[in-house]
Amino acid sequence: MEMVSYTHRRVEREAAAPRLYTAMRPALGITFAVAWILAVAAFAAGQSPTRVSHPPTYEEARELLKAICPNGVRADHLGPITYQACSPCPRFTTRGASARLWKGYFDLHTVVYGSFSAPGAQEAVGDFLGCEDHATTADFQGSVLYRKTAGRWQMLDYARTETSQCKVARLPSGRDILVCKGFMGHADEAEEWIFSFEFQGSAGWREIDLFAVTSTWGACGPTAIVGSIPRFELRDLNHDGTPNLSITTKVIREEHRGKMGVCAGDFAPPAAKTYRIDFLLEQGTFVVAPWSAEVKEILEQEFRVARGERK
Repeated sequence: MEMVSYTHRRVEREAAAPRLYTAMRPALGITFAVAWILAVAAFAAGQSPTRVSHPPTYEEARELLKAICPNGVRADHLGPITYQACSPCPRFTTRGASARLWKGYFDLHTVVYGSFSAPGAQEAVGDFLGCEDHATTADFQGSVLYRKTAGRWQMLDYARTETSQCKVARLPSGRDILVCKGFMGHADEAEEWIFSFEFQGSAGWREIDLFAVTSTWGACGPTAIVGSIPRFELRDLNHDGTPNLSITTKVIREEHRGKMGVCAGDFAPPAAKTYRIDFLLEQGTFVVAPWSAEVKEILEQEFRVARGERK
């Protein structure tokens, strides 16, 4: 039997009601629609659709799910969308391992292909919704690493990490790593971040946070900062034949001393300022480029101060 390792986000999570995901499931059609739009955008940008996270076809989803669903694949039709999922939850998930919470759905959200464990390996990483808790993952999500052998997909590993918005970076060794965008929202604060995600065999997954932004708009205080990451790209910045990372971030700095603070209905926030932060791939790890180090530190300090104002 193959060992399954688990990866946890280092960020503290808030607890969620056990049945919240199941209750939300019909509304997740919006998420799938957005994912389809992102996939079409990847085509328009000339990117290979298999090298970015994309919604699987019906046939893709069925083959991947058959490898992990203990009781077969369940198909549900909710309006124009067909969900294919494991139900009940697989035993390797948080809820599947619980005698009380095992009932649920494990929906395949997106998939991305590459050679993550060895050069030339035919592998895939599937991002799943459901069967996890908000206390252990940002959005009830988990990721399965598959390898295709003799024409059949088999599960190699499982990580409690979101990989729904990822791009594949090829290392000089011929192995691939993922560069992904994550999101987590609370009642009064939201966070977006870019991280790299690399499979390291028996050592499991190595996850490195590269850059994060915060939005404190929901606190309705007299000041707020709103950070977003509308785009991240893999491209050869220093012409050495390896993929580097370029992150575009937008920041709005707000101040309004009225009763409702920055949430006042008559308050028009200022225009966002745009910044670019570059990272270079050095010995398999992304490090901030010298020309971006100062602006990265300034922005990170600003986000730290904004979060500290609320404590």
